[in-house]
Order: sequence, then structure tokens, then C-alpha cells
Amino acid sequence: MVQRLEAEASAGSSATALPGRVASKPSTVPSGGTGTTDPRIETWMDYAGQRTEALFDAATHELEIVSGPLRGRTFGSPSGACSAVKLHYRPEQIGSCNGWVTWRVAGGATLDKHR
Repeated sequence: MVQRLEAEASAGSSATALPGRVASKPSTVPSGGTGTTDPRIETWMDYAGQRTEALFDAATHELEIVSGPLRGRTFGSPSGACSAVKLHYRPEQIGSCNGWVTWRVAGGATLDKHR
């Protein structure tokens, strides 16, 4: 399981980090200088005393981490991103992570409302 989590954590792609504001509406940060806004939902999780912020794409279920040591990594699911965050901060505590209820949006609601 450790190898799978490490592989998923290292499989993320590089991307420009966006300011980490916590909101449940789509980000209003310009995307790629085209004048369009980023439609992804700003989300966050707290683990081991650390807050990690991310952008969630409701259409693809991909989640890109935009703050902390995993900044710039994109995961195929909220649960994969959650597992990578947990593995980074507490590698000795291996276990599954339901990212749909761990990642939060504005007001503290869980990400699963955007499934």
C-alpha cells in the first residue's frame, strides 16, 4: 500500500500555484492569461496540524494541491490527494482516506456535495 500511495503522490503534474483562498464558489483567479476564470472549487483539509489547500474540478474529479509541500501535484480523486497528504505528514500511519469527506469547502461543508 505504501508503494501505491507514494506512486500516486509522485504521479502529480507540475502546475502554477494559485492563491489559496477558501471558498465554495469557483475560483476567480485568471487562468493562463486568457481572461477566463478558473472554474475549479477551492477546498482545504487539515491534517497533523497543517492546512493543505487545493482546487477541485467537479467535472473530472481531479484535485490540484496549491499550498504546502505537495503544491503543484494533481490527483485523479480527492481520496488519492488525501492519502498523499496523510502519507507526507505521517508516513508511519498508513491507512485509507475518504477524501470526499476530508476535504472541506467554505463554511466547513464536505466536498462530497460536489460529486
